[in-house]
Amino acid sequence: MSASSWVLQRAAMTHPLTVPADRKLFAMLVAYMDDSGTHDNSPNCVVAGYWGGVNEWRRFERGWKAVLRREGVSEFKANEFWPRIKGERVGPYRGWTDDKHRRFIADLLRVIFNSKIYPFGSGVLANQWDAQTLHVRQVITVADLPQKAKPMLVAFQRNIYRAASYCYPGVRMNFVFDQSKTQHVQSGILRCFAAVKLVADDEKHPISERVGDLTFADSSVATPLQAADLLAYEMHRYTKQKRQGLDAMRDVYKIALLHMKDIEDFWLFDQPRFERIKGLFPEESNREIESRIDSVQCSDESDIEGQSEGCESGDGSGEAS
Repeated sequence: MSASSWVLQRAAMTHPLTVPADRKLFAMLVAYMDDSGTHDNSPNCVVAGYWGGVNEWRRFERGWKAVLRREGVSEFKANEFWPRIKGERVGPYRGWTDDKHRRFIADLLRVIFNSKIYPFGSGVLANQWDAQTLHVRQVITVADLPQKAKPMLVAFQRNIYRAASYCYPGVRMNFVFDQSKTQHVQSGILRCFAAVKLVADDEKHPISERVGDLTFADSSVATPLQAADLLAYEMHRYTKQKRQGLDAMRDVYKIALLHMKDIEDFWLFDQPRFERIKGLFPEESNREIESRIDSVQCSDESDIEGQSEGCESGDGSGEAS
């Protein structure tokens, strides 16, 4: 195993651990994801990335690293690559000419195009998220508290289902997310991922046998996350411009999407889609909720061995306590 290949090391550590790494190469797909626009006051947030086989990711890794080494760049980050301050590029791109800048991104896009990796992404419009009740937000993101419900978790769930749907029987999709998140955010992502798997198992959904592990990784080492970063940045930028009435998709985004398998792999949670979600969680009055709670308590107590039908007090008098 090459010590310099993070992709191969990751494959060796996935479950089941008893299966040799070379066999896993043919029975495992990996999806790398990153987010963009999750900061405060952003008009939308997206989670996007690419999925592919381990051997394809190894090919990608070699090509991507070669481009970075040639230009003396340790890691590609879209939010460093594109901005200018007072006309000057920033970070490792300071002093670059427009021609060098253009050639660098073209070479990275060529690595993506020459690898059999497939894009996917989902986004949430902030104004539509803000319009949802705390109850709906908490339920659809599986947050333990309403204030921990984040729109990126809605996009994240959608991506899990779409990416895993491409697995053939006997093949699993493992997921890698950029680790540059707070512990609080990572906990929310893990809880959401576990809930997706649990629901899929309960409902015997086809993806229940296809979803593998979720790992957080350092994008400076896990180079496929840098491609996910590029795609998420472009998707966020395009969605923001489209909301402003500018529908032109720039060439970088078009090329990044060339291997797209299905238009359904890209999904924006707008008003019509949130209305469909809300239909699954009808609003209830406090009286109706209290009645439902009482019914649950009553059912639990009536199941206790030795008690008769109905809610009885502990002294057996038949009167509710």
